[in-house]
Amino acid sequence: MGMPGWIRLAMAVPALLGVRLSLASELPPPLPADLALKSVTGVWQFIPVPLPEQNITHLALSRKNDRLFLGTRDGVASYDGVAVQVPDFVPSGSRQSIIVKSMVEVGDGAVIVGSANDSLWRWKDKQLSPLYGACPRGSGGCPTGDWALARSQAGTLYVASSRFALQQTEALSALRAAVSDVVIPVATSASFLGFAGEALVAVSQGGEVSIIDKTSGKPSSARRFDVRPNAFVRSVSFSADYIFAGTDSKCVAVPLDPAEAPTDLAAGNCRAAYRQTDGTTWLSTNALYRNEAHGWNEWSPGSVGSISANSLLDDGMSNIWVASTSGLWRYLDLSREYRFAPDDKIASVLADSGGGAIVGMMSGRVWHVDQKLRALPLFSPKQAILPASAYYQGALLAKGNDGVTWSLSADGLFKIAADAPERVADYPLPISEGSRAVASFAVSSSGEICAGLSWSTDVLCLRGGRWENVLEAPSYIGGSAIGALVFDDQGTLLSVGPLTVSLKGRHELTLGPFEPSPFGNVNLFGAVALPANVAGADAVVSGGWGRTIFLKRADDTWSIVERPAGDGQEQPYLIRSFAAHPRYGLLAATDAGIYRWEGSARDGQWRSLRNIDPRLGLGVDHIIPGTDNSLWIASGPSLTRITLPISEPKIDISGPAEGGVIDRTAIAYTINFPGLVGLPSRKTATVSYDPPIPNAARSVSGPTARIDLTDLGDQETYKVQPIVTDGFLNSATPVGSKFSVRLPFYQNPYKLSLAILALVALPLIIVTRRGPTGFLLRRVGGLRWSTAKDDPQLALEIDEVGEDAVRFEVEAPAAINLIRLAVDAPKARIEGLPKEALPFLVSIAEGQAFGDREEFDTALQRVSEVLYDEALPESVRFTTSQFESGAMSLDLSKSLLWFPLELASDGQRDPLLLRYAIGRTVSGDTLADADGLRTSRLKVAIVAPQLEPDQEQLPHVKAEAQNVADAVRAWGAEIIVVSPAATKAQVLEALCGSHLFHYAGHAEFDPLDAGESFLPLLNDRLTAKEVAEALSTRPNQLLLAFINGCGTSREASWERAEDVYGFASAFLNNASFFIGSQWPIQDEFAAPFATAFYRQIFPTSYGLWWRLIRRDELSGLSFAESLRQARHAVREMSFTSDQTWSSYVFYGDPTRRLVLG
Repeated sequence: MGMPGWIRLAMAVPALLGVRLSLASELPPPLPADLALKSVTGVWQFIPVPLPEQNITHLALSRKNDRLFLGTRDGVASYDGVAVQVPDFVPSGSRQSIIVKSMVEVGDGAVIVGSANDSLWRWKDKQLSPLYGACPRGSGGCPTGDWALARSQAGTLYVASSRFALQQTEALSALRAAVSDVVIPVATSASFLGFAGEALVAVSQGGEVSIIDKTSGKPSSARRFDVRPNAFVRSVSFSADYIFAGTDSKCVAVPLDPAEAPTDLAAGNCRAAYRQTDGTTWLSTNALYRNEAHGWNEWSPGSVGSISANSLLDDGMSNIWVASTSGLWRYLDLSREYRFAPDDKIASVLADSGGGAIVGMMSGRVWHVDQKLRALPLFSPKQAILPASAYYQGALLAKGNDGVTWSLSADGLFKIAADAPERVADYPLPISEGSRAVASFAVSSSGEICAGLSWSTDVLCLRGGRWENVLEAPSYIGGSAIGALVFDDQGTLLSVGPLTVSLKGRHELTLGPFEPSPFGNVNLFGAVALPANVAGADAVVSGGWGRTIFLKRADDTWSIVERPAGDGQEQPYLIRSFAAHPRYGLLAATDAGIYRWEGSARDGQWRSLRNIDPRLGLGVDHIIPGTDNSLWIASGPSLTRITLPISEPKIDISGPAEGGVIDRTAIAYTINFPGLVGLPSRKTATVSYDPPIPNAARSVSGPTARIDLTDLGDQETYKVQPIVTDGFLNSATPVGSKFSVRLPFYQNPYKLSLAILALVALPLIIVTRRGPTGFLLRRVGGLRWSTAKDDPQLALEIDEVGEDAVRFEVEAPAAINLIRLAVDAPKARIEGLPKEALPFLVSIAEGQAFGDREEFDTALQRVSEVLYDEALPESVRFTTSQFESGAMSLDLSKSLLWFPLELASDGQRDPLLLRYAIGRTVSGDTLADADGLRTSRLKVAIVAPQLEPDQEQLPHVKAEAQNVADAVRAWGAEIIVVSPAATKAQVLEALCGSHLFHYAGHAEFDPLDAGESFLPLLNDRLTAKEVAEALSTRPNQLLLAFINGCGTSREASWERAEDVYGFASAFLNNASFFIGSQWPIQDEFAAPFATAFYRQIFPTSYGLWWRLIRRDELSGLSFAESLRQARHAVREMSFTSDQTWSSYVFYGDPTRRLVLG
């Protein structure tokens, strides 16, 4: 048999492959001229800087690692993980442009800033004050000169100047007076200063490198590297053995040893060169490039194209901070990749005791890769043997109880001892076997060795030097395999077959057959972990059936852990391997990435880790634990170490004083998520309340969130306790806050007026059909109805710009720092997958695809992620993620009415429609503007039609109408009674005579002619065109229409005036607010949704009466916020309610609310 090419190549690779990764003291090869953009680089975050100049020149980290200091060509700023903050100039007359050259934090926490304007500054407590050389704007004739600063761990501050610091006595005197640190001037001209390992190094713009004596400040040695004529050094970074310089002509690494020559890393203008402690090197030329063990790649966020950097900083917390010409980027630096020969493939992986990996290859080779990704060959076959079976898997590995590694491949069974590999037995099958192959391999604590086969249910064990059949598992007609084997500590063998788990030990037992997963066909793969590292289980298996099964052992008998009926484990179809990680619990490598089991064996579920890093969402073949906070994954020829930062997430909670007493029934807490570990939007807090507080947020996300607590009870003591987690599976100790409610006498009318109110109530009930509250509101109080509005917290306008672009314009006046931005996105991308989102959800809701309603939540999540990836630019996502909640005005051009922005995710836990009160408007059309509402009688028409002559109203429709009527009557509104058997004329009369119009029932949407969409009535139908005609020709004061039916907000297109094509435009073109659904909703949730909505507009409490007596203005929540609250209320009712609460949209001003005053 001829030797295949991949084996010949693997045989030819020398043992030196084990040192392919450069040591930290060695340099990467020069940057090639042409490089491809890395397709998946990881997670990036863009952080806008609120300064006129976004070009960041310098980065520095605080000593506590909790704040990043930013220097630009116009000033300084800091970032604490919540917001970028800019200090004030003190005195204000010192305001000027500062080109920041260096920054260093000194002993008292102040930051000394050195500029290229020949000036020094002191920055502390949000104040920036001049120390030397300040040259305010407009003064003219400002000098130039670089100041460079460095501080030793012992607390000595070194200072250098390109104008020679020893002669700047005025500057040194001012600096020494401003800091408590010892200040030593550097006795040479320099623009850059820093520590390269233990050495203090100064570098000039002309390329002179000086080692500085740390006691005297004088140069002890010096060398010069060539920067070429008319070129200068623009940036410098320091590593243990080199300084890396970016010049106008090249990127260069200069060794500290003068006997070694500098090495050019790239030609051309080099903005920055930087090296991490593990040897990973970055260069910024025409783009940003990164070098790892497998060479150079262009490295960028991907969605914005190439970026360049003026400076980079590794903060040691898995962040690479990139100071770019357009702002600040954060890259989550979580992975390192090692690639074996491209024609070989990883067959199996074992964890070693030192946190490294033992890797078996398809070629039969076995390698050891340590934590620094240094590979050492442990075993190479003497001859290349390839079985005839297409299902041959290569070198399978197992580890005995003594820690010795065993390898089973076509070359035979080998014991890989410390001195030399020992061949123990032949391969279990003939090499010429055309179908069967070894699929799994295990070694027991007593030394028993067994192998499972593919296209067979046989398990073979080595007995007396020969392989014997010891177990035959139940087969499956479509194909069989023993996908996984493991021995427990009592010597029982667990074998995972296509539909069963067979056990052989003291007792023989078969568990199963298990019901196949609905996600795909029965397969030949299997996975097992023992122990499982999950509460309530001792082992976990997944086989050809495609589900996860947990097992427990009592004495020496294994049994299945029963899960609740209807368990629909959210998991991919194919699990390749398990890993019981000591820190992160049970992990699974699947065809859809890495998953983590959360919860117990009985009640838990799988959660994808793709939000940590997109590479964890790609298909993975193998997974093993590494050190405490690392893990290894493998696919194809690539082995990747993932290292997650360990931290205790922080949370700042502000509200009432701890243990304090408040005198009102509502309070707000503000929660901030500071710290540089992890993306702010992926930090979450789960909030508990004791006693429970209805409608209070149970989960909030960073960087900042607000929790509104309302309807608090008098004489109650509340405890609010948020538990914060970051995006890296770290949790913090719960933080608690207590307060008590003690209402003053005048806010608790029941205490004094109970008897009086009881006497007044009886005649009031007699004189009015709408009860005492309505009578007081309208007759005794003399109050009148109107509307009020505020400025939205966020305004987003989306419009087409030319033929090829869509522009997003965002204004966030309520942000911590004022944000205004405009960004263009390719129209082709916006109209690609995002335009399919709404039809996709409609098809599922209408049963045209994936008819099982339980799958709608999965589809909704997919749509949310697609909109995140494809439709929302990075800067827009950043802006929306700055708020946990608030009002958002969404202005869409007519051609973009299909755009379902409400469903999009911006990286936080919940999509936008659950966090924002969103009101849509349409560019160029005058929509609802109801300032003219001023009436003493608010009229509400409720239509709940009877659809069949011989049948009453549907029960849920009747209940909905009654609940809506009860809610609006609580404030004295007048109900226009509309009979269930009302004619079209009667319904239109009620529509034009009311201020609020509510329709409860079914609606029919006509996709061919939206104007013919209709509301069914008894023996008739009311079309959208008829609604538009009535509202445009008859006098009316209609303020809001809520059509609680299917597909009422869908627009086939948008036209002006009477050319309407759907219910939404029928109302909107006639100056009415509108709420409708975009797809069929579920009857069991429609009525509770409407009830929750109106109860937010017309809230009831005992304080209402007392406010009437004091003639205070009464107001509920805005229409849009009431809709958002109703979504949450129905969402908490049932996990199957997604199809209903996600369907509703609101057209109009998101801040408009009803007022009675």
